[in-house]
Amino acid sequence: LKPNVDSLIVIPNASLERDDEDLLKKNKSFKCVSSNESIATVEIRDGHVYVKYLAQGTCTITITPKDSVGGTGSATYTVLVKLYPTAVEIDDACTLEVGDTNQLTPVFTPTNATETNVSYSSDNNDVATVSSTGLIIAKGVGQAEITVTGKNAEGESITSTCSVTVVDTAAAALAQAKSDANDIIDAAVN
Repeated sequence: LKPNVDSLIVIPNASLERDDEDLLKKNKSFKCVSSNESIATVEIRDGHVYVKYLAQGTCTITITPKDSVGGTGSATYTVLVKLYPTAVEIDDACTLEVGDTNQLTPVFTPTNATETNVSYSSDNNDVATVSSTGLIIAKGVGQAEITVTGKNAEGESITSTCSVTVVDTAAAALAQAKSDANDIIDAAVN
């Protein structure tokens, strides 16, 4: 559930002493209580019970209607408010040598989001792989894009990418040394 959003609660008839399916619409006499109004508040509008989620946490909403015949009943709901991220970010880029690793750490907006499950993927596993915990392993020389994916409150994907460049410094140094040696030999011969 998203904070600062109203949500309609439908009271099941089975929870009432009288089997009156229109009880909420016919009767405007209710007692609605939240066990923690810093997490969620409750109110009656147009014969419907609305809960407004304010912050992450858990509270209990108790609704007690009274119908015109004198029957009473109640319904109790436990409300768990989860705070979903609106964005996720990881490092934009990194350069690794073949065999090196780099741990990605996602940063969420807002920073106090509670629903922070993510998955990782690489578009080029020959260059760099990534574990389910965000550990990049450089496999071969080249470029790869690592993507982290989470979900926002609407269930839509939120993503961020890291451009990974993998180099082979030892091979490059050896190639440079050979080139330098060839230049010295050529200079000595000429």
